[in-house]
Amino acid sequence: MGIIKNRPENRVPLWFMRQAGRYMAHYRAIKDSAGGDFIKMCKDVQLATEITMGPIAAYDFDAAILFSDILFPLEQLGLGLSYGEGGKGPRLERRITSLADVQAMRACQSASDYYQFQRDAVASIRQKLPAEKDLIGFVGGAWTLFAYAVHGMGEITAAEESKLALYDDRFKVFMEKLAPNLLESMLLQVAGGANAVAMFDTSAGELAYCDYEQFVFPVLATLFKSFRSECQCRYQKEVSLIYYMKHATYGHLDLMKSVMGENDVVGIDWRFPIGRVLRDYGKHFLIQGNIDPSWLLFPWPKLERALGDYWQEVKLHAGKNLERWVCGLGHGVLKESKEEVVGKAVHYIKGHYCF
Repeated sequence: MGIIKNRPENRVPLWFMRQAGRYMAHYRAIKDSAGGDFIKMCKDVQLATEITMGPIAAYDFDAAILFSDILFPLEQLGLGLSYGEGGKGPRLERRITSLADVQAMRACQSASDYYQFQRDAVASIRQKLPAEKDLIGFVGGAWTLFAYAVHGMGEITAAEESKLALYDDRFKVFMEKLAPNLLESMLLQVAGGANAVAMFDTSAGELAYCDYEQFVFPVLATLFKSFRSECQCRYQKEVSLIYYMKHATYGHLDLMKSVMGENDVVGIDWRFPIGRVLRDYGKHFLIQGNIDPSWLLFPWPKLERALGDYWQEVKLHAGKNLERWVCGLGHGVLKESKEEVVGKAVHYIKGHYCF
């Protein structure tokens, strides 16, 4: 990624998950202009571009991340997708309750046609984004998408029904249908100009490690291998992969060593001591994270102290792998965060997290 190879000003590069979101007045104004239609905000190229560029203009992050949603693959596979008013979240018209439901799934449109809105949005953003900044595309992770398909609505975790579905072939058959379409989404974002693609598998950490290793990780490994091969075949270039899982463990990081290269990125949440993670895993892949998003709700004096102590811990333990770090949050920016505090945090990190 450019933020590693072309590191600005000898400092740690920085971007936040959900850096374009509800905490920003800029975002809320666009949402109002779109009548609160979240799907329109994602699929309208001009709106998606403007939302994506908002935090770049406001905070000068080192990377932009495509404004979109992880659940569009479920719409493409015919499950129907809508968003309730008042921030009630996503709802599927149909959910996966049996193997027959999975077998009956039919794509409403080919992936190459359906995901053109993402390709076009990435291309539009790339034209407006300064050349030295990375442009990150993204998709949802295999387990997280499956858990949504089983649950059908709202914020989800890996509930018992989803876990049981690992053992009755629902997950296996679902992945046979999802994986090629998810791959096409990733590749079309690269075609538009993304130089990294992130996979957010937020709910996968809710699984027992043995279930993740047996069922989910092989899907991930195959998908990443196919992505690298197709990037070389179609575009004759390497594109960095970013993988994030909430509630990951050191066991998950060990698995990542077999599928992530030195220019790929593993995002971790705030539960890890990041200095030690950099020390032990930085030679294998880049590490992103892992400031607690709730810190951005602190009064500035308390946040300033927390960021200073955090930096000292990273420097103490990371050693020579300090330069293998991409600073960010352990999850997304909370909607209650104040823009002024976010701005002060970004300014502090850029001014103090230096080599």
